[in-house]
Amino acid sequence: MAGTRIALTITVISLFCISSTLCDEPNKLQRKLKATLNPGCFICDNRTEITLVHIAAESDTDTIHYVWDFTGKPTILVALTGKGARFQVDWAAFFASEPGSVNFTETPRYTFMAVINRIFQYDDADDRAMLDAAKCVLYPGPRDGFPSPAAHIQLHPDRHRVQQHNEPICESTFRIELLFVVSEQAAVSSHFEVTKRKTLDDEHTPGIFEIVDVLSPGAFTFSAGGYMEYRPVSYTHPTREVAFSTETRQSQPVTIDSPSVALNTTLAYALYGASLGQQLVQGMNVSFGVSEDGFYRKTNYTTMTFQVGYGMPPAEELSAFVLIVASIGIGIPLIVLTGGLLYLCLKKLRNRGRFQQERL
Repeated sequence: MAGTRIALTITVISLFCISSTLCDEPNKLQRKLKATLNPGCFICDNRTEITLVHIAAESDTDTIHYVWDFTGKPTILVALTGKGARFQVDWAAFFASEPGSVNFTETPRYTFMAVINRIFQYDDADDRAMLDAAKCVLYPGPRDGFPSPAAHIQLHPDRHRVQQHNEPICESTFRIELLFVVSEQAAVSSHFEVTKRKTLDDEHTPGIFEIVDVLSPGAFTFSAGGYMEYRPVSYTHPTREVAFSTETRQSQPVTIDSPSVALNTTLAYALYGASLGQQLVQGMNVSFGVSEDGFYRKTNYTTMTFQVGYGMPPAEELSAFVLIVASIGIGIPLIVLTGGLLYLCLKKLRNRGRFQQERL
């Protein structure tokens, strides 16, 4: 893996919304946003590797906290608290990955986290775009965010063995392991649900009319939980066009063994510590690419865009731009067709009247 550089772009959007079942009054949807970079950190100056963004979305009754932590394994936290709750970081303890180094001034009513835990590069010599028979390595990252290649590493969501491999990989494709942590008690029957739904809007993802929703048990059952949603497409070029698109595939979520060990350098461990074992922690894999798409080496560029939030994923609505384009695309031919029919009818009536006059 020496000398290998991966340009894997992950775009994350946190939604400042809450389920309509929890927001009966219109004024609860009006939130005041306040964003802070590295809140309360006096030792973060001139340290570009430290990036922790806190956004508080306050309403008259509660606050939704969004925390984007990129100091280690990229982690997104969504927390619902009372209106006056504040987010606090003990930075010295946080850099040492100590439990309890991150907290709120009051216990959150609900928390949801999404963690990009590991990146897998695998040799797809047969161009099958399948991980089961592939040779895999792990890609190292900052602050032990992505472990270095090691022999016989267990890939939990699919239960595959990952073998050590130090030779150059030419036919390489990638897969990321996403872990989800929610403040819902872990139970045998509790699990995340992966659903797919159709949409008419492909404004930002041309030709893709499907959305994948990953819902926590609370979101799936009561419309009051955490979720992640994305479109099953990856772009191999900064320009988002059909010509530069390839597919993504996801596994079913499974429970993660020993979550305190798997997440010990993340915001999740800093918040929950050893009590992570009492939370519902599950993981899934998302792979990029299909057969005959040229592998990663074709463009050395891969993207994934997803959004996270609390409640239920918002209903898709067509934007004004899409409506205008659709109106022009449908309206102009309809006007031409209607005008043509009227012209033919008037011409026919005129000819009929002329014929009757000639007979008289």
